[in-house]
Amino acid sequence: EQSDNQIYTLRDRNNSRSSENNVLNIFKRPSMIFLYLIVVVSGIFKCVMGNFALTFYEITGNTESFSKILLILRYSTEVIVLIFLSYVPVAHFTSMSLSLVLCGVSLFFDLKFTSFNNIVVTSNSYILVLSEILAGIGRAGFMFSSILIFKEYDTPKTVTQVQGIRNGAYNGIACVLIGLCAYVFIPKDLVDYRSLPKEEASDMKQKQILFFREMFSGLMYLLFSTIALSLLARYLFNKNR
Repeated sequence: EQSDNQIYTLRDRNNSRSSENNVLNIFKRPSMIFLYLIVVVSGIFKCVMGNFALTFYEITGNTESFSKILLILRYSTEVIVLIFLSYVPVAHFTSMSLSLVLCGVSLFFDLKFTSFNNIVVTSNSYILVLSEILAGIGRAGFMFSSILIFKEYDTPKTVTQVQGIRNGAYNGIACVLIGLCAYVFIPKDLVDYRSLPKEEASDMKQKQILFFREMFSGLMYLLFSTIALSLLARYLFNKNR
């Protein structure tokens, strides 16, 4: 009986080592490293828009009901695009690159067509609608194409690991990084200006506006930089295929 337990322990250890080696072998392909970084950045975009978009829309002069309509529009667009892509063959790397462009452009519209100043903040409702549609298309396109791209790295021994790597980057690592960045970069005295007395709200609103401008601008440049990474990943993938 003890001998059987020892055999099972050895098997478990061997299986564990084999699994670790399979994961390491996946990352030995340079294209996978670039793809992993791209997925993390896209996951950061998802987390930021999911956690901060509603507040951004409200402090830029939109009503709470309209802001929620914008979010519903984005999620509805994602569902429609995912259904569409499941029936239409697309070039996976091309789709991923275009999706990153659309996500970056949506942030550009949010920044470019929102009037920021110290007194009044206004936004163009039609542009925000377009921005959310683009964000929905971009997010859905990226999710769909990245899953299929990662499937290209599947082997009989790494089917679950490959998708686990992608999901961990998109839904795990990205959210952890957002939490760390929020802890480090968000000023400790930054609170929702709407919770403050009127005499203090104006200064806090300006701080919130500045925070959103810097965050959205940084994320926009980060997304646009991943386009070059996606092209490089595509080149390396085809070269080492």
